[in-house]
Amino acid sequence: MSSFRKVNYSLRPAKHAQRRMVSELLGCLYPFKAVRDYQYIGFGSLWFEDFRLFHKLLGFKKMVSIERSEAKDRFLHNKPFKAINLLFGDSGAKLPEIDWAKESIVWLDFDSPLSLETLRDVQLISASCKSGSCLAITLKVDEAAEILEAAKAQEEIEHAIAQFTSRFKDYYGGKVFSDDLRGNPFRQVCEEIVDAAVEQKIALRNTEKEGDDVFEFRRICRFSYSDATPMLTVLYVFYTRGDQGKFDECSFDTVDFLPNMDHEVKIQMPVMTLKEIREIEEQLPTDNIDALDAGYVPTSDVKKFVSIYRYLPNFSVLET
Repeated sequence: MSSFRKVNYSLRPAKHAQRRMVSELLGCLYPFKAVRDYQYIGFGSLWFEDFRLFHKLLGFKKMVSIERSEAKDRFLHNKPFKAINLLFGDSGAKLPEIDWAKESIVWLDFDSPLSLETLRDVQLISASCKSGSCLAITLKVDEAAEILEAAKAQEEIEHAIAQFTSRFKDYYGGKVFSDDLRGNPFRQVCEEIVDAAVEQKIALRNTEKEGDDVFEFRRICRFSYSDATPMLTVLYVFYTRGDQGKFDECSFDTVDFLPNMDHEVKIQMPVMTLKEIREIEEQLPTDNIDALDAGYVPTSDVKKFVSIYRYLPNFSVLET
């Protein structure tokens, strides 16, 4: 089933905040090239939310949305800008058609767990992208797909462990236990596997390179959030050693929500009324959260709100 039939991407506040945070990080790429001149490749779905936001905030003029749905006419009808080129088919089949000679920003925004197909996409981009390019990958990380497969086949958890170990043995050398396939441990395993997939392809890419032509990659940050299901997004930047100075100039760690490189950004939604939001917003920004007059809002929710309020959507209520 196409994901647009399962998820309304316009009604996910944590996802909205994440898109705005990612947009702020992408704006740091200007030492490599004017950000508006990058090409953006993503999965727009029926709502094209990331395409709308990035076109308006960052000015992308060349955007490619890969859709595996057969409802082509409906996607074309909902395409918000003529700058978007739609490619219909699986990402594994369509990514090779991209012109990788251009600086690219790619967001593989999956709503499914880690799979070998996912890693093939990651490795194709790692092997092909130009210096200064950026890759974000989003995965569902509540539990491994192998657990669901085992449950459907009425198999024990040991079957799921064996399947997972067999599938990802080329990327994960550690012993897998049942606790590793759910929750936070599974998220960490996914991070390690995606890292290994990128590292392998960069090492292969560098086989015949030397000096300034050698490719590097850095993991910029990790986002974790849940609008209903725990999700993980990892952001990488690729560059040659000759472009090390440009990478340093990006200064990603000067962005408000990123105190240091590779920081885990946890997007946690506070439980607050519109009135409470307005009252606290009137006191922001501040360097002293403890001094805020937050009324009856618990301190934990105040801290969550202050950490992400600039990136949240504007809420309003229409009553009849």
